Amino acid sequence: VGFSYRIRRKSRDLSLCIPKLCDHRRTIRAWLSWAWYIVESTTVAYLLDLTRGDNQAFGGRSNQHYLP
Repeated sequence: VGFSYRIRRKSRDLSLCIPKLCDHRRTIRAWLSWAWYIVESTTVAYLLDLTRGDNQAFGGRSNQHYLP
């Protein structure tokens, strides 16, 4: 009886740890999605700037409003 109680207690402790792990995964996924959004939007802004006639791509005065 004591041995099965230990097993049950371990599984109960493990089930308490799983939601915390899920929260960490959610946080990491959120940060990665924000990082990917910043990289993607900067890349799109750079490519849009290259399609302009002057082709300065952030080097001069063209399309500076894309930058934060």
